[in-house]
Amino acid sequence: MRFYNSRSIPNGFIIKAAAIRKRQDGWYVSIRIEDKTVPDYAAKPLTEVNKVIGCDLGITKLVHLSDNHQIENPKFLTNKKTKRVLKIRQRRVNKKLKGSRNRKKSVKKVGLLHKKISIFLALMYVSTKSAGTILEKE
Repeated sequence: MRFYNSRSIPNGFIIKAAAIRKRQDGWYVSIRIEDKTVPDYAAKPLTEVNKVIGCDLGITKLVHLSDNHQIENPKFLTNKKTKRVLKIRQRRVNKKLKGSRNRKKSVKKVGLLHKKISIFLALMYVSTKSAGTILEKE
């Protein structure tokens, strides 16, 4: 198996865990590392807190905040075009003969579309978390 070392592990870091995943386009290794020089996060006591924001998870909007700020719900998976493309690709897989090379290629296309959807949703999750930290700092 070929291996591409995209980033070297810095000196002083300790490998805590590794996860190996097989995705539609190949194998991936995620390594969790720890640096002892970074201090742990300490929570503030309640007496030092100036502002509290409540949040509610919704269906039409992803998050409703008590200061009337709303974060939109990602519509990629519920998008008509994405649903139609997924439906067509799955139908193409169903029409192919089981065990054939063409069926494997069609299955790979369906898997790549699912991967694209999961990457989009993960990016939306990260951007939502960063928006929450920006609101928290204000």
